[in-house]
Amino acid sequence: MNENKLKDRCCVLRKCIISLSEIYNDTNTTEDQKRLIETMIGAAIWYLPNDLDLWTGKISEEAHKLINQGTPISKLTKEHEFPRKLAAKEVLTSELNNLNKSESRLFELYTTKYGKWNLVTPKENKTLGQFQKDTIFVSSDDSYSKAGIKLLEVN
Repeated sequence: MNENKLKDRCCVLRKCIISLSEIYNDTNTTEDQKRLIETMIGAAIWYLPNDLDLWTGKISEEAHKLINQGTPISKLTKEHEFPRKLAAKEVLTSELNNLNKSESRLFELYTTKYGKWNLVTPKENKTLGQFQKDTIFVSSDDSYSKAGIKLLEVN
């Protein structure tokens, strides 16, 4: 992974999050407006570099079968374990003080939590979405279980 590029992008994104948090946490900001801000920050998190270093080493059973049948890895999906919109909500609320105190906090969160991904099929990725909404998300394991996706650990 190009760590310098990731740190550079986390630095500017951290500044954006801190700036937007003032609007996000304003009592006059509607829930619809908050969702828009979460979507914008979530998209920025999704566009951060997510190289092989952030792969969990897990692949869905179905994706594994497809690879064994000759499907190229490029046809599969890097699925973030932690939903990006929830990551956005977290940095705008419970992690905001930590972001204010530490310039490296977003980088730490991304490399240990937000940027971690599994390899799944595009269809599985779509199915997972319904179990990763902020109102029902419990954990990555719970979402995969509810979606009926079994992950395999590969070297």
